[in-house]
Amino acid sequence: MNGRAFLRPRDTAFWAYLAVLGAALFWRGPHELAGASGGTFLLWTVLAFAGAALVAAFGWALDPHATLPRSLLGGGLGWGAACAVLAAETDRATGQLLVKMLGLANGGALARWLAMPSSHDVLAVLGVFLLLSLAGERALRPTDGMKIGMSCGLGMWSGQLLLALAHGAADNPGERLAGSLAVGLPHWFALAAAPWAAPAIAGYGLAAARDAAGATKLRRLAVATAAVLGSAALACLFDGVARAAFASVTNGWAWVWAVVAGFGFASAVLRPIRSRAWQVGLGLGLFGVVSLCVVAAPWPLFAMTAFSPLALLGLWRKATRAEGAWLAAALSDEADDVRSGCADSRALADVTARLASAKAALASFGPKARPLAVRLRSGQIRLANSKELLAAEREAAGPKPDPRWRAWLAHLSEEIDAQRGAVRATVADMAREKGVYQ
Repeated sequence: MNGRAFLRPRDTAFWAYLAVLGAALFWRGPHELAGASGGTFLLWTVLAFAGAALVAAFGWALDPHATLPRSLLGGGLGWGAACAVLAAETDRATGQLLVKMLGLANGGALARWLAMPSSHDVLAVLGVFLLLSLAGERALRPTDGMKIGMSCGLGMWSGQLLLALAHGAADNPGERLAGSLAVGLPHWFALAAAPWAAPAIAGYGLAAARDAAGATKLRRLAVATAAVLGSAALACLFDGVARAAFASVTNGWAWVWAVVAGFGFASAVLRPIRSRAWQVGLGLGLFGVVSLCVVAAPWPLFAMTAFSPLALLGLWRKATRAEGAWLAAALSDEADDVRSGCADSRALADVTARLASAKAALASFGPKARPLAVRLRSGQIRLANSKELLAAEREAAGPKPDPRWRAWLAHLSEEIDAQRGAVRATVADMAREKGVYQ
């Protein structure tokens, strides 16, 4: 099932993706990673996996549906890492040119705060667009575009981390591991600056513009443009602060406290207020901030502690909670079996409730839990999307539709009946496995 979402040889976007990946692997990669050893790649694998696991937890918490094929997320990671390798030489040339034209202070600041972040964001957004094109109807909701954007941003971060580790090893041939860690660890800690957030916003906006039922082309274009421009502005802010931190932080422990504070506050954002998990996250965040004050950390690290919590809070309020309310409202007039698992909009958005639901499904269905849950939720989303489209088309047809409109509306009604039947068939299959999904 996942292969059809990504491996589409007849699609031009697929070959464009492979071209970028091939250029990174066989053209720029050998030059940029010439100083890397097996130990460098092993270290990168460990650090990148740890960062990916953390951001994957964020992505799961922000997506109330969890139906996107994993191959698309892997494609986003590959795209971002490849673009980071391809853009490395351009970044250096751009920085040198701006310094030559404007001087060291002004040129360096312009490169850090505008040129490099905006070029990286353009590449990430292009990857989101290609992957959304490949996904087609497999990306059912704007939150799927958001997760594709998160994967592209995370891939870009992992590629920059690999380059930093490789350059650190090349610059310190006598102590390759120490050199890699000295240069690479700050890039890992920069994950607190939420490099995934800007592409996530672009992905959400592009998917929302593509799938908006009843919207005019001008409105779709406005939504997509606003998302892309907002993504670029956010990328310049977040990435600029992270690069400023690279240039100003000399105390290694300051990076640790910034990460503790940022991810502590981020975990608190995703938990119900005054719960034990919320208190632990808030406590860690406050401990990190106090520690930053003790070591007299520069201002970029204090700014970074707010980026991940604010990004998660904004996406949760505008995407997660809105998606849960949309699905619950769209299926509110359906029978209980069709609404299985999505009757309560608050439960769809609440991380604690979703964890309990996932544990119950795993206990009931074992290894079939995820396929059955994805099949059920995908069917429910398709049903809700079709009902939304039918309502928009009825409004466009007017009170007295002509025969062609009536035929089209009848076709949509039949499609809704078929999708409702598919959802019921899934529920019946789940009942035959091990009880009713909870």
